[in-house]
Amino acid sequence: LAAGGSLSGRTQLSKGASMVLNGDVVSTGDIVNAGEIYFDNQTTPDAVLSRAVAKGNAPVTFHKLTTSNLTGQGGTINMRVRLDGSNTSDQLVINGGQATGKTWLAFTNVGNSNLGVATSGQGIRVVDAQNG
Repeated sequence: LAAGGSLSGRTQLSKGASMVLNGDVVSTGDIVNAGEIYFDNQTTPDAVLSRAVAKGNAPVTFHKLTTSNLTGQGGTINMRVRLDGSNTSDQLVINGGQATGKTWLAFTNVGNSNLGVATSGQGIRVVDAQNG
């Protein structure tokens, strides 16, 4: 889905299915995930790793997926984070509803190699529950 994209109604990702988010996306319905959700065209672990290594300290635009309800059915949400103290990442926003079931979150560091740098404030917010 392109930047500024939207999903309406119930979005069902079956096992083996994938959805690629190339920008901020808002779902006005529920998301049921048994598949894979990727931020910024991260469609394979090798592609994710090669982009992370290539970017190093290059600017990365992080994205948000906003939905009212997320039902996990063993699916995975693949997110990018900076683990070098900048406290930035892709983000899942649950707005006004709830997350239920089982969803795996997988992270790829797109920052430099200074792992272990302390985060400030409340750390790196990868999931944000609002208005619920």
